Amino acid sequence: MDDEKQEWPAVQIATLTQQMRSAASSVEDIKRSVQPFAHLARGFAEMCVRAESVRDDVELQWT
Repeated sequence: MDDEKQEWPAVQIATLTQQMRSAASSVEDIKRSVQPFAHLARGFAEMCVRAESVRDDVELQWT
């Protein structure tokens, strides 16, 4: 019985470790699939900042 009590935490830790590895792998897969959209969003944000800067420059030219 003592052996079973000692093995139980080790089995639980091994199971949890495997679950964590699986979750980490899933997170990496998600990050890889989302990365192109993140780059696209960053590009749009940079374009918006540039457009605002150009708009300000044009306003200065006309005033």
